[in-house]
Amino acid sequence: MRWFRYSPVRISYHAFKYAKASMHLGRSLGRQFGYLPTLPARALWLAFLPLASLAYFKENRRRLRSGVPRPTDFPVPEWQPEARHPGL
Repeated sequence: MRWFRYSPVRISYHAFKYAKASMHLGRSLGRQFGYLPTLPARALWLAFLPLASLAYFKENRRRLRSGVPRPTDFPVPEWQPEARHPGL
């Protein structure tokens, strides 16, 4: 988050993409919130959550209409919080 002042549009875009991609992976909102390490990151995620939710539901509706299976049918390894980089 310390880079936000240098590139607010890019960081905001990544917050939006993180929320939307996590929904596509089936992660709950509480789990997404818990993965974010700092309060500013959580606030930015919360700010973009409504927009990301709308985009997710639009994409999911399109996927359901086309009959394409959900892309998360393969097992995903569990994320380990202690493996985080200490500088993040």
